[in-house]
Amino acid sequence: MHVFDWFSATFAFVALALTLTSAAVLPADHGPRSARVTRRGTLSRRAGCVPKRCPAVANATSICTARGKCSFVCNARFKNVRNACVRDVTLCPQFANARVIVTSGACDFTCNSGYTKNGGACVKNCDKSNCPGVTNSVSLCTASGDCDFTCNSGYTKNGGRCDQVVPVCDPQQCPAVADAITVCTDRACDFTCNSGFTKQGGACVSTVLTDPTCVASACPQPNNSISVCTGTACDFTCNSGFTKQGNGCVVTPPCVTVNCPGTANGGAICTANGACDFECNSGYTKQGNGCVVTPLPHLNADPRNSPATCLASACPQPDNGVGICTADSCDFTCNSVYFEQSGACVPLCNVNNCPGTVNGFGFCSVNTCVIGCKSGYARQGNVCVSTA
Repeated sequence: MHVFDWFSATFAFVALALTLTSAAVLPADHGPRSARVTRRGTLSRRAGCVPKRCPAVANATSICTARGKCSFVCNARFKNVRNACVRDVTLCPQFANARVIVTSGACDFTCNSGYTKNGGACVKNCDKSNCPGVTNSVSLCTASGDCDFTCNSGYTKNGGRCDQVVPVCDPQQCPAVADAITVCTDRACDFTCNSGFTKQGGACVSTVLTDPTCVASACPQPNNSISVCTGTACDFTCNSGFTKQGNGCVVTPPCVTVNCPGTANGGAICTANGACDFECNSGYTKQGNGCVVTPLPHLNADPRNSPATCLASACPQPDNGVGICTADSCDFTCNSVYFEQSGACVPLCNVNNCPGTVNGFGFCSVNTCVIGCKSGYARQGNVCVSTA
């Protein structure tokens, strides 16, 4: 015969009650009364509380209290607020420059003033129009919301400024010249002739005369020139707009009237080929290097025999130039940074206007834009490719 241990039963009952003191208790009509202990020391099974029959609560586990009432305990990371289990904000991950909130039971955050939500972080609001300007650059905003800039073509970033890229000459990238070795002179391509040859224009010619007869078509022809023979020696004359200098032709410097010599009863002008000249005032006629009074025509003179009069306003006006009168005929002079070539005004070469390329740079060579490549790269057409 088993003797019921009242002490053990009472201890178990109290322990169960202490476990459920922090749990929420649902209304009485949500569960049956608790089981009781019989005189024989057994639990009565009538009207007992069964957790799985208790009403379900979101984010919680249903339990029975010591008095047989349905209740619940909130799951981890949730807390009881007015008989509901809501996520505990203090357990949500924290975000810089933000305030943590709970949306539909899930952790979320809103950014502080001056910040914008970008993925899982708050970044500073950035407006590139408000970023400090840097010369020769374009302002931009980084992914972190900070102001930054990128340098224009032909410039490289150096700290907080954009510095112009200095062209670097590489003899291996210079155009090859027969019977010569390519070199760099003042960051420009040049060449030195081999033994037995001498530099003549843009070529190396033999110093040993095998034929005293000169043939212009066989003579070296520098850029912007025409090959000619002077006696039995090769020579060349420069095209219009170019001046002979050493063994080549360079662009004739623009003519400036203030540097031309003055003429009494006349004014200085620049001709189409960039040379100083002058024109006479009204009532004067050009004669030699001066202006003389124009003689009055005889009363009985035939007007068809009177000298023609040139009006600059009636002369054709070329693009990038001005029509003028030279003696009694129309002529023209080119504007600054332009020169006459084949009856037109064409611009002088400006290295700042030469197109660049990746791993290369543009520079002027005899008034023409040329592409040069950085060290370790070779020119193929208009691009620079690695020689590695």
